[in-house]
Amino acid sequence: MGTILSSLVTIMIWLSLITGAALTCIGLGHMEWPKVLPFDSKKALFEYLMFIFISFLVILIGMKYSRKSPIVVGLLLCILLAILGGAFFPLIVTLWFSVASVLLGKIINSSIQMNDCDDNWAQNFLVGAGTYGTAIGLLAHFPVNYPGLYGVALVLPLIIEWRLCKKMLVSSQKWFFENCSPERNIKWLEIGIVVTASIHFVIALMPEFVHDALAMHLFIPGHLALRHQWAFDASNYSFAVMPMLGDWIFALGYLLAGETASRLFNVGFIFFLGWLVREYVIWAGGTSLGARWAVLIFFSTPLTFTLSSSLFIESIWSSFIAAGILCILRITFQDERSKTELITGGLMLGFAVAAKSVTFMILPVLVLLLIYKVRTLISKSQIGSVAIGLSLFTLVGVIPYLTAWHLTSNPVFPFYNELFKSTYFPVENFNNARFNSGVSWDLLYQITFNSGKYLESTAGAAGFQWLLLFMPITIVVFFSNNYKSMAILAVGIFSFFMTFSFQSYLRYIYPQLALFAVLISTFETSFLNKKRKLAKVFTCFAIFAVFLNLLFFPSGTWAYRDFYFESIFSESYRKDYLTKHAPVRRAVETVNALNVHRLPVAVFGEPLMAGLSSDALYVNWYNYSWKDKISKVKNEQDLGKLFQEKGIDFFIIDLSKPLISKEQCVLFEQAAVKIAQFESIGVYRLQNKYRFQKEVLENPGLDGKTGWTLVSNAVYDDISKIMIVNVSGPAIQNVNVTGGSRYLNKIVARRHKEATEGRVQVNWKDADGNFIDANIQVFECTSDWKEYDMVVTAPKNAVVAEIYASGHTAIPMEVKSVSFKE
Repeated sequence: MGTILSSLVTIMIWLSLITGAALTCIGLGHMEWPKVLPFDSKKALFEYLMFIFISFLVILIGMKYSRKSPIVVGLLLCILLAILGGAFFPLIVTLWFSVASVLLGKIINSSIQMNDCDDNWAQNFLVGAGTYGTAIGLLAHFPVNYPGLYGVALVLPLIIEWRLCKKMLVSSQKWFFENCSPERNIKWLEIGIVVTASIHFVIALMPEFVHDALAMHLFIPGHLALRHQWAFDASNYSFAVMPMLGDWIFALGYLLAGETASRLFNVGFIFFLGWLVREYVIWAGGTSLGARWAVLIFFSTPLTFTLSSSLFIESIWSSFIAAGILCILRITFQDERSKTELITGGLMLGFAVAAKSVTFMILPVLVLLLIYKVRTLISKSQIGSVAIGLSLFTLVGVIPYLTAWHLTSNPVFPFYNELFKSTYFPVENFNNARFNSGVSWDLLYQITFNSGKYLESTAGAAGFQWLLLFMPITIVVFFSNNYKSMAILAVGIFSFFMTFSFQSYLRYIYPQLALFAVLISTFETSFLNKKRKLAKVFTCFAIFAVFLNLLFFPSGTWAYRDFYFESIFSESYRKDYLTKHAPVRRAVETVNALNVHRLPVAVFGEPLMAGLSSDALYVNWYNYSWKDKISKVKNEQDLGKLFQEKGIDFFIIDLSKPLISKEQCVLFEQAAVKIAQFESIGVYRLQNKYRFQKEVLENPGLDGKTGWTLVSNAVYDDISKIMIVNVSGPAIQNVNVTGGSRYLNKIVARRHKEATEGRVQVNWKDADGNFIDANIQVFECTSDWKEYDMVVTAPKNAVVAEIYASGHTAIPMEVKSVSFKE
């Protein structure tokens, strides 16, 4: 670069740094301090800062006495935190999944003749993880999803590739013992990375209570664990047939080690993304110092904390996207591994499409890169790899869209339904109007200081590097001779604009955030690094960006702003924490304990039913049909009829946000018995008079013997119109029933002369008259008439119910009426 041009570029960078600093100061100056800080209280801020300080101190002391790198000490710190938090087994399952995925990926890669796959553990891991997710997505259609099956699936690769497994263990042991403290500059960056990573890790040990996780990403694994399959029922859940590769992977951890394992899977993919950022930097010609700067910026970004602190699938999706883009870039620059990258890239992008349909916003720019290399790709040596890559992309990527097409007639259900006209959703194009700000000239300022327009967040969620570092880095890349960095920038910007034009939502551009973090490393290798004053200023700006990011770390989420670490180390504190922040989870536990037949549960509030063992009926866009029916309920009779039609016994009302009118809230409460209350969340059971309205028996009031068969010494008194029965002399009536339906069996009885016991009894028979089962409830007879009842569910193959009016002993009792209502 010529002297004049070099000077001009230097001036431009100085101006961009000054402009970015000025805009950042203006934005910070307009904030309401200290109210703007995203912490629930001063105590929360103090605990957060103390955790950072203690982690920093522990790592320094650990490095001093062990002479190991910060990474090794940080790993030991995370293991210690997991043990103290009772999450050691979920951590073991997470590591087990990682190793099994690497080995499975190696098996698959070897089968398609990728000879160099042994050492590329990162690609092997993603291939294995994606394969596990795809397999679970297919198995989810059937009631076979049990921990034992998943455990076998993770064990098999270890058995098949036991030699490689042993080699990996030896390599890990060698790395652990030989990984010594790095040079000074790298050491401090690694300490920053490890301290930041430890925050991500410790929050993953806390209980889940974020909306999207409880509504979908933990709800689906819960169904697989409790019901052993996913119904793909678009009539109940509009998200039922969406691409869900990330959720299937979370389900693997959930079934084996519960919620904490799923959360550790999630944060594990965040850490893996950090590794991919490093891979990008090295591929683009960066240094180890630059790679660590890129990873630190990436880990410290509040948006990264948003996605690591809760079960969002962006961590998994972004891993596949980032790996796929890297494969395409290697092909573009004729990497020596480009032949195998065609196959791996197709597989990675196929997994990404199966995880999130927003992937289609990123694919066009990658297609343009491949078109640029079309002559090479259609050559005799490459065409086979192109065909395999496209086949794998189609094979794994098309599964959720074919499923949606088959079940709803809309391959991208519920989106673009104005075009596809599925009957399960209104004929309109679904769109989140809240995040339609689009692209504007001041976008970098807006996403930094008005983040709430682009995410459910407060100021700072996108990270402060956008204003402070992005423009200087863009200038550096543009005027450098590093075409690889230029390609990364071009892919990032093009896909960013494509995505934001579709939906201006920060979570959807998370892969681009990783790409832009990579570019920060380019300053380290550019000619400008020789200008010491400029290099020092840039370093100071990077440090300032990290500082602001950490100061606003939880700004991208409304959860975990209290940093209540006690919930990790004590079960009682954990329950109290959930009662305070997610009382609905306590309500779900209560309903599960009572709703033994797993009947549908109506939910009048936010759809946060993760862990529910039955179907949930929501009054929002998840279930427009049910929402419409509820809106038409005007009285208790309407309610009883609708609930009986759906087979509902229990319902939940969140009085803070019921999503129904106040009049309906009052009506529903009057028609039910309140079972439990958790903060604003009430658990209700519909009164029997509304649950069972159709009498099945003939002559339930015993006005004569019509319909009844009196056995042995059973007697009917015509004057008092009562039956006198005992265990050997009952009265019986057979009625037709529907298998799987619920019935209320009720009897009004008293003792005859002596104290005795009676029973409510139903015998079930199949179409051939063979006995299937019996439901019996024994009661103590009193001298006064008293009503006894039990709710029963007919076996699936039952067609006849044999209703008894019977004593439980030889001592007789009197019966005034018997009822059997549907």
